[in-house]
Amino acid sequence: MIYYTSDLHLCHINLLKKSNRPFLDIENMNETIKDNWNKKINDNDIVYILGDIGFPRKK
Repeated sequence: MIYYTSDLHLCHINLLKKSNRPFLDIENMNETIKDNWNKKINDNDIVYILGDIGFPRKK
């Protein structure tokens, strides 16, 4: 299969503050995205990511 996605916004803490996403924290959001990705995408798939993937974490 070929899939398209965009703007995953991994590690984007302010996204949770400014949106209505149903996650307790950014780690929960990242894990949910990863788990859903792994359930759907396999080694034979092609995924085009259009837009932002993530934001750098501050140390």
